[in-house]
Amino acid sequence: MAHLSPEEASRLKDQGIQVVGQSPAVQIAADRAIGRLQAEHLQAKGYSRIVAVLPRSKREQINAPHREAGVLEYSRLHNLDVLPTLKIDLNSEEAVRAVRTLPAGRVGLACYNDEVALAMLGAARHVGLSVPGAVGVIGVDNSVIARASTPTITSVNMNLDLNVRELISHIVSGQDLQVPDGELDEYLRGLEVVPGDTTGR
Repeated sequence: MAHLSPEEASRLKDQGIQVVGQSPAVQIAADRAIGRLQAEHLQAKGYSRIVAVLPRSKREQINAPHREAGVLEYSRLHNLDVLPTLKIDLNSEEAVRAVRTLPAGRVGLACYNDEVALAMLGAARHVGLSVPGAVGVIGVDNSVIARASTPTITSVNMNLDLNVRELISHIVSGQDLQVPDGELDEYLRGLEVVPGDTTGR
């Protein structure tokens, strides 16, 4: 459902496994759109200072830079104060250290996914910052984690219906998913913010 690295695709093909994946161009466009949507939502909730929060995990580095780029692009176009990007391992100690670097006042955290958002939420509450309030948090994936968290995590949901239809149609041909330029906007319209308590309803 997402672009594989060349090494991952090569390993699978060497084992005789047919690889049908999303084209890199489509995945990059989707990740940038996710980042822009996160920053737009945080701005709408009154956060004029924005920071992207990414995982250090090597596995996520295919997508992470493009989501960060989307956050930065929207923020700069709308004159938001962009703070240096934070990178964390998914453990409470590093998340707390990251939160402690935030300046006083309201800051919106555009987190790579719901796991990163949960780590930053826990860290913010650990150091006594109000969420929402001093800190607004938005993740990605609309996962069970986001919905079960207290407070619930605002997240970006990806409608995978188009992905699934297109991928199935390409299984027989064995070709990568290619979304024509004219249809890319429709493809990206499947992205939507699912409100949670971490940015205020």
